[in-house]
Amino acid sequence: MNNTLDDLFLGNLSPTDQQKFNKELMGKLCRSESELIELLNDKEKELFDSFVKTQLELNAETALENFKHGFKLGCCFIIEALK
Repeated sequence: MNNTLDDLFLGNLSPTDQQKFNKELMGKLCRSESELIELLNDKEKELFDSFVKTQLELNAETALENFKHGFKLGCCFIIEALK
């Protein structure tokens, strides 16, 4: 456990480094976004950009809350296992 705490403190361990993306889906998403942007006028592009930024913010908050929930749940399992 001490090695894990050391790694976390020293920045050698980060929960977000474990993210793996489906390259096929990411490619499809990027192509679709590019095609959509081509069809939009300037005002629509601004609105779409605002939408995308807000969605990214929401995704980040959701990921953080899910991580915290999972961590707390894991701690509950450990506490129960030690009883």
